[in-house]
Amino acid sequence: MSPLDDMVCDNIGLIADYQIVLENILGAHSASLDRSNSTIEFHTDSGDSYSSKAQIIGSYVESSGKWTWAWGGYLNFFDNYSLEAAEAIKKIGKSSNIEMLTKRKIKVDKNKPWDFVIYGAALLKLPFYRILHKESEIFLLLENTDIVHQESPPISEFAARYQEAIRMTFIIQQRRALTSYANQHGYQILERDLYVTVLDSVGYQLIFEFDEYDIFKGLIDHIPSSKLQSSSQKSNSWDS
Repeated sequence: MSPLDDMVCDNIGLIADYQIVLENILGAHSASLDRSNSTIEFHTDSGDSYSSKAQIIGSYVESSGKWTWAWGGYLNFFDNYSLEAAEAIKKIGKSSNIEMLTKRKIKVDKNKPWDFVIYGAALLKLPFYRILHKESEIFLLLENTDIVHQESPPISEFAARYQEAIRMTFIIQQRRALTSYANQHGYQILERDLYVTVLDSVGYQLIFEFDEYDIFKGLIDHIPSSKLQSSSQKSNSWDS
């Protein structure tokens, strides 16, 4: 795995949180651009407005199948914009000898641009957004995380969000992605063999099953741990 794969694995849950919250907040909406300030403003059908500085990861033209990195062109989209994430991805691509991360323009499958923007989101821990502009799809990071700030999701939503996260992009170490995500939200984690138990502060638990390659197989239980006194006591010895 490259350093980018590690970063995505460790942050994919957080990114999924951002995207779920962003979608819920915006709902049906329109977006306008302030090109001189590299800002995007969202206008919801309910009358709310949100704005954020944006930085471009790159652009994709489906008719040609060509992806262009932000550092390699598309300077006319914003007058001034940050290349922090795109440049960081390029640097890792050079050190890891990953050609598609270092070539200015490449031909890729239509789903690959989502992987590229997720790389940037994982590096800077920012939400992402796509804009259609003429024949191009422009993939952006939104620098204003206040838009998507929220308290940790209740454990009743945690399993669904985790499963949404590992569907967003190819994750090899899905068990590691789970434990990183649970740690980010302050949940307790107990591991034994092929099982990871995630517990919240009021005693509810989720038990995740993985195969021998750390690929998620399914959720096998979700009940108050207070009803499993003996199991809870046993689980406390898992690390011993």
